Amino acid sequence: MTWALLRTVGLRWLLLAGLAAALFGYAWLRGAASVRDDWERADLQRNLQDARALATAHEQARRIERAAADREAAAERTYQESLTYEKARHDRLLADARRGALRLSVPVRTIDACPMPDAAAGTGGRDGEARAELSDEAAGFLVGLAYEADTVVRQLAACQAIVESDREASRAQAQ
Repeated sequence: MTWALLRTVGLRWLLLAGLAAALFGYAWLRGAASVRDDWERADLQRNLQDARALATAHEQARRIERAAADREAAAERTYQESLTYEKARHDRLLADARRGALRLSVPVRTIDACPMPDAAAGTGGRDGEARAELSDEAAGFLVGLAYEADTVVRQLAACQAIVESDREASRAQAQ
């Protein structure tokens, strides 16, 4: 065997080994790229799912906030309507008390100068309970005091409606 034959056979093996190495390297790189593509695809899928979940959560939160705002607006409307109604009622009561159409009185205890025995008082003795009429100033004061108390009650009811609305929104968001 001569050097020419060895060179030809060696060159063929060398070329074959080089081709095999090139194919192996190409396959290696393609496989790595394929794995990287799979990872990136999986990352994109997770990101897409996360984005959808976040969008759904935001939408639900906005729905809950709108419902809470609607409930609070309804409570405010009810409060304002009751204020208007009660103010008009208060003004009518004061006007009636001032012109004498409304008379306020309180029960009073009377002292009998001549006490009657129980048997004699049965049919004709007393004519119901004794009452004393209040002055116009006292009646006006009591009507005003009752109006202020009613106003506090309405304010408290409105506050309770707001607190309940807030609690309901918190419960809905917790779910």
